[in-house]
Amino acid sequence: MKRTSVFISVLILSTGFQSSTVSARADTSPAQRPSNAELDARIKALIAKVKRSLRPLKGGTFEMGDWGTETGQHYDPDTWSRPLHKVTLDGFSMMAFASSAASSG
Repeated sequence: MKRTSVFISVLILSTGFQSSTVSARADTSPAQRPSNAELDARIKALIAKVKRSLRPLKGGTFEMGDWGTETGQHYDPDTWSRPLHKVTLDGFSMMAFASSAASSG
């Protein structure tokens, strides 16, 4: 499960990185565009950076939802909000730092 989570996170980040790079490359002349080898190296560096920042989180069961008030009213007025219920998650990894498209370049 841990390897799958890491792979999915890296895949999502690298896909977004490639998309932003491709759109940026379309605005430049052929002489200014990075070669495939350069692009591959940048992608590999980003993947390595993401892997270094991943922190494992233990799985377990916790309570999720609207705790409500003592009188039984909901705190959250949204219709999609669910009453308090138990949720069980497998362990997974998450980046220790906020991520953005700007930080991937």
